[in-house]
Amino acid sequence: MINTNLISTIQATKAILNEMKQNGYGSIVITSSLASFCGIYGLSVYCATKFALRGFAEALSMEVNKY
Repeated sequence: MINTNLISTIQATKAILNEMKQNGYGSIVITSSLASFCGIYGLSVYCATKFALRGFAEALSMEVNKY
């Protein structure tokens, strides 16, 4: 689940980000779920990956804002 929900998103973003910076435009859309806002009993790993995606998206947004 970590590979599917988190690592694959990070790798896909990494693969295209430098080209987007060089071109000076582009958008990255990271899809998560409501589980990125609250933990759900029985879905601890799922919720953890969704929390991580939200944190990744927020930090990435700040890092690439100048481009």
